Amino acid sequence: MEPDPEQTALYKAYHDGKLVYVGVSKSVLRRISEHQWVEPTSIEVEYHPSREDAELEERRLIRETNPVYNIMHAQLESEKRSRRLQKKMHRGGDAAEIIKRARRLSGMTQQEIAAKLGTFQQVISQYETARIEPTLPTLKMLLAAISRCEYI
Repeated sequence: MEPDPEQTALYKAYHDGKLVYVGVSKSVLRRISEHQWVEPTSIEVEYHPSREDAELEERRLIRETNPVYNIMHAQLESEKRSRRLQKKMHRGGDAAEIIKRARRLSGMTQQEIAAKLGTFQQVISQYETARIEPTLPTLKMLLAAISRCEYI
């Protein structure tokens, strides 16, 4: 049976029985052929009604299983995001928007960031809504906590 073209595939790539990568794509075989890591020995595919649903499940699986190639890729992507955010900060970017965007890209919740920093979720919310403006050292600390999450 052919998948619905509106659905998005969540795929899990295994090598010798070990989960090595979790991804989301409309074209699984094309996407896997683009990867630069070891050839998977098996692949599991499940379809989700929307890309958003598939990406939520992808983030959950990555957090729970820590596939080796997701972690390596995420670290490189995190470094790129950090450099882009630093450039934006130097150009006078809006701190609230920077914090909110970084958190969303990481997949972390306000509660998770607050727990890492030993503060309350409401404080993170106030930073993201510009009710309070973080100092530059605080902003750097927030971004460091976000970029050091386990699956990024």
